[in-house]
Amino acid sequence: MAISISLRAEPSRRLTGARAWIVAAAALLVLVALGVCASLSPLFAARRVEVRAGTHVPRARIVELSGVSRGTNVLWLDEVTVERRLEAEPWIARAEVVAEFPSTVRISVIERTPVAVASDGVHASLMASDGTSLGVAKRDPTMPTIRLAARGSVDGPAPGPEGAARAVGAMTPALRDRVNRVLVRLDGSLEFRIEDGPVVRYGVPSDVAAKARAISRMLAWADAQGERILRLTVTAPRAPAATLAQ
Repeated sequence: MAISISLRAEPSRRLTGARAWIVAAAALLVLVALGVCASLSPLFAARRVEVRAGTHVPRARIVELSGVSRGTNVLWLDEVTVERRLEAEPWIARAEVVAEFPSTVRISVIERTPVAVASDGVHASLMASDGTSLGVAKRDPTMPTIRLAARGSVDGPAPGPEGAARAVGAMTPALRDRVNRVLVRLDGSLEFRIEDGPVVRYGVPSDVAAKARAISRMLAWADAQGERILRLTVTAPRAPAATLAQ
């Protein structure tokens, strides 16, 4: 009799265990559903959008570009996506977006620095220190002018102003202020015209930091020695060459 009772009870225990798992799974699903509903509630709707901006992109434009508005769900906000959206604006070099629960979004942007005006004789563009075009520019006598070669050549299209802008951007503000213009030749090499100074054969826009230091050192040496440099070559920045006035 004991053996017979035990055999009949075994399926019952298995059924009871299965029911327990079903109940537990159902309870978990209910909890997840309640959590999702709570996360979508107005409790997490953005009520404050704080912006730390620069000078060229207005606060209202930053908010518009971000896509964040009153009512945006802070809990589900994808900060990285918003940052990439903001950084698509040429003036914005870097954006940082932080969601603070329950209802605040903080946006900080760092703007690019304009360093030159590029011109092909027809159009003029304001150029940033990293080579990014910031849009149509008016002539600014306080900035170096990047002169582009004629469009097109037998070997293909003419080089653009990006490399020249990076070369100017690598310079200190004091040196940059002495640059009148930069000529971009068809082979991609650059030639700088320094105010009250030499014509600088720069070569291609590589090693821009080293070449900027070489130009600064040579000009400082000439000023200290009372010499006048007519032509300066920094194609090899560790071994610059200068032609002095007699």
